[in-house]
Amino acid sequence: MAKIFITIRIWEETKEKLENIRIKLIKERNKMVSLAETLEILIEEYNNNHRA
Repeated sequence: MAKIFITIRIWEETKEKLENIRIKLIKERNKMVSLAETLEILIEEYNNNHRA
């Protein structure tokens, strides 16, 4: 039961952070951005910043 609670709590915190980033992107781009697209953008930015 503790693992389920921890997993749910981590997901809620992560989802809240993603929503904040998504809202920022919507304001910057003046268009709707889905959570999935937000993840893609974050992954792309990470990869671009951490290439060897």
